Amino acid sequence: MNNHRFKLFFIIYLTLATLYGCTATHTWELKDMNSEAGPSIETDLNPNSPFCGFVENCKFDLHYFSGKANLADEDRPNVLFIPGGPGEIVDRASERSSATFDPMKIGVNFFYFDVRGTGYSVIPESNVYDQFLRAQYVVEDIEALRKKVLHVCGEGESRAVTKCEPEPAAWDAIYAHSWGTIVAQMYAWTYPKNVKKLILSAPVSRTLKDTDTELARRRLRDARRAAHRREARRTYRRRRSDGPG
Repeated sequence: MNNHRFKLFFIIYLTLATLYGCTATHTWELKDMNSEAGPSIETDLNPNSPFCGFVENCKFDLHYFSGKANLADEDRPNVLFIPGGPGEIVDRASERSSATFDPMKIGVNFFYFDVRGTGYSVIPESNVYDQFLRAQYVVEDIEALRKKVLHVCGEGESRAVTKCEPEPAAWDAIYAHSWGTIVAQMYAWTYPKNVKKLILSAPVSRTLKDTDTELARRRLRDARRAAHRREARRTYRRRRSDGPG
């Protein structure tokens, strides 16, 4: 009897704990990160479309950062970093991260950002918003960021008055790591005039197999099999011509 009650109590407890875990939410606060939030721009959850589905808010704040050595020098190259993951965060307060990016800060205006859904670039926690975490949307975030940090002239904006940059004002380079290389390549494909160079660290393909690499391997395998067949035929003919004994 006691064993039955214990099992019943355990089932009820497990059910309540599961329900609480599924409904409990946590909102990111400043104390959850080791570093400052940095400046931000308001961007669309669903770029290039005024409709984002049945959600309450169609916009979010994209937070970006610049290297400590940035001097806002117009003559210096502008370099953007895209982290890996997806979900990797560049911790501005980490000595390890600072050491990693110090070489990139020398002689360039260096920028990086919290990819949508990570760090300070938070979106609502409901699963309904997961549809807006696609790499193609990050491409549009980078384009919005380019117009902001490179101060691209808007419609009707005078360069003489605001010192804005006329189009095309391109990233001098995009430095990307792992998953970020997918986004970098997609951006270069979508906006070829808006980036001059790509620096790809540990690049990966969007597909399960790299098409060119797989094709080359298949051709090499077929060539080896054909060579083996030719050699086998030559051996057979030679043995036939030599006759028995």
